[in-house]
Amino acid sequence: MQFEVIIPLIAYLVVVFGFIPLRHEKTRLR
Repeated sequence: MQFEVIIPLIAYLVVVFGFIPLRHEKTRLR
C-alpha cells in the first residue's frame, strides 16, 4: 500500500468529519 497517500487522506477525512458537526452545533446554539 502507499501509506504516503493513505495517511494524508485519512487526516483530511478526520478534519472534515470533525469540523462539519462542530459548525452544525455552533449554528444550532444560535
